[in-house]
Amino acid sequence: MWRSPYQSAAVAGALAAAGIATAAEEEVLANALGGGGLIAWELAPAAGRRLPWPAFVFRDIRPLDAVQWRPGGYHTLLADDEAGFSPACRRKIEAARRAGVTVVSGDAAADAMALFSPHPQLRGDLDGDRFAALADAVRTAGAGELFAARAPDGAACAAALVLRSPDIVNLRFSAVDRRYGRLQPMRLLIAAIRNGHPGLLLDLSGFTPPALADARAQSINRFKRDFGHRVALFEPEP
Repeated sequence: MWRSPYQSAAVAGALAAAGIATAAEEEVLANALGGGGLIAWELAPAAGRRLPWPAFVFRDIRPLDAVQWRPGGYHTLLADDEAGFSPACRRKIEAARRAGVTVVSGDAAADAMALFSPHPQLRGDLDGDRFAALADAVRTAGAGELFAARAPDGAACAAALVLRSPDIVNLRFSAVDRRYGRLQPMRLLIAAIRNGHPGLLLDLSGFTPPALADARAQSINRFKRDFGHRVALFEPEP
């Protein structure tokens, strides 16, 4: 069963409360969070009818080395439990802990917003006020949370906004201060989110088919592979 946060009435309400364009019918929600118009991610068809927006339907979860990369599909990598992270990734996470990097949620809003504020592309090109409204709305609805990593000097060095359903935690937006890159704060942040949601899938929001990956996408793919080797597959709605 794949119950996406985007199929949640709580997320739909949070998007609407933040003034973000949505359209929903029969538990199918499309949203403009990615920019460029309404897209229906991780959904199921509505009562057998075609949706009036591009839609992607969940098909399967497969090991990375068994994925058949289908043109026009959507692929997202799922993080394993921390024991399943790559050995190098676990060593970097332990080094971050020993260095004194900490992760907070609940009271992380100010830290997180400080990192997202100067980088519109990291918040889906939403304006700052709307992004803050979205974060507040999903937290109020119990459908999401802000997380922040703090360096030993107390500065915010990484942040994430996650969306949640009964099955899935979606790492929807993330930001990092590269001045603290040697401390690996984003790795520690992902580990904290993973450890804080036992029994749920942690969706790292996408994986570019290797044949289509430019240098930047290849780098992002390598980073995500450190956390797991299972891919959720979605196909365009038939």
